[in-house]
Amino acid sequence: MKIYGLLLLSVVFVALLFIPAQSFPQLADSAWPMFGHDLKHSGRSSYLGPHNPIKGWSYSFYGSLQTTPTIDSEGRIYVSSSATDHDYMFFCLNSTGTLAWSHQTTGQSQSAAAIDINGKVYFGNDNNTFYALYPDGSLFWTYTTAGMIRPSPALDLTGKVYFGSWDNRIYALYPNGSLAWTYSTASVVGWSPAIDDNGRVYIGSSDYRLYVLNPGGSLAWSYRAGREIAGSVALREDGSAVVGSGDANIYSIDRNGYLQWSYASPQGLAAGASVGAEGEIYYFDSWDQILCRVDAGGALSWSYMMPAIPFGSPTLGSDGTLYLGDGQQRMLAINSNGSLLWSYMLNSSTGNSPTIGSDSTLYIPAGSAMLRTLYQPTATPTWDPSIPTPTPTSTPTPIGPIQAMAVGSNYDSEAQLSYVKVMGYDGNTWFPMPASNNGSPVEGSLGPAT
Repeated sequence: MKIYGLLLLSVVFVALLFIPAQSFPQLADSAWPMFGHDLKHSGRSSYLGPHNPIKGWSYSFYGSLQTTPTIDSEGRIYVSSSATDHDYMFFCLNSTGTLAWSHQTTGQSQSAAAIDINGKVYFGNDNNTFYALYPDGSLFWTYTTAGMIRPSPALDLTGKVYFGSWDNRIYALYPNGSLAWTYSTASVVGWSPAIDDNGRVYIGSSDYRLYVLNPGGSLAWSYRAGREIAGSVALREDGSAVVGSGDANIYSIDRNGYLQWSYASPQGLAAGASVGAEGEIYYFDSWDQILCRVDAGGALSWSYMMPAIPFGSPTLGSDGTLYLGDGQQRMLAINSNGSLLWSYMLNSSTGNSPTIGSDSTLYIPAGSAMLRTLYQPTATPTWDPSIPTPTPTSTPTPIGPIQAMAVGSNYDSEAQLSYVKVMGYDGNTWFPMPASNNGSPVEGSLGPAT
């Protein structure tokens, strides 16, 4: 019997070793799979944003757009909107701006979706319901709490889903939707959880405390601020946490729960901070209408005056450029030194934080019910006349009609002539040739377009 038991245990152990990694629904490997971009809420993309933006597609919703967009591994975009008091929809859009699918929910959602590696989508709503949807938009499961679920969720490496609720609790659910554990705080948990490299969960509550919970749900430590926690916590690469408070301070707390420094902002954070590559933070001051950069040691580097109170947190491109709405109708790009890179008039108010796609497209919640895009145009190849044109070594024998293709152009300002460089193809070889206005070959290798 003992031998049989040991044999059975060995078989189970070996089977577990060969479970594929994606059996656990970890976070999707995509351009922007969750609120704050990643488990640490850095707000920093792995991709460049647009530096010379051009207007892209827009998509209009009924009612109001409630969430920051997130992006799956296929480039599809997820947002929710409310059309009336009884018509609440969650949307999936294709990367081209067309509707992929929609799912009707029981209440409005202000929870940005998290997307797992298998394409499942997770979010909460104001009707106390947490949703998990299949990639095609059909229902996987729901979980009901005793309060609104406005914070955005996070997924750890074992597949557990974490979120806070207005019933004063922090929840951890297994991948199948069953309860793993809850942790009770003394007030509303209205901010989104961050997860460190050891699987510990960081989340703030209105009871003035930042809580750090072990993966099993026990308390690792907590830190009490002067007032309620304001904004979702962000984690640096060294394991320290940055969080704001209603006492108008920003706190940097080390991985063991000890204060490193605090920075007294005139009015405090309007939303959570974003973290740069050097550990610096970027945040909006609540009412002074300024964007601030505070270095890793807690000193103000620069501030940028905004025309109105902005919404959300600034979004960082991989080169450190910040993208944000100005609180009115413009989208701004700010260089890492605090200077303006560009300003783009949207002709509609800017909403929550924008997100960046893998092709540098910026997805912007704009107006009360619209998602807009700005994209980076593809560079147009130009002809350099200093590069010699290849000369064919023999006269080609055409096989059928000669095909021609323009590959570059130049303009002679003194002669006021446009020159077109054309390559011909005779069925075997590409060779340089000029073109007239109808594209037929003429004598010479390069000449004025007629």
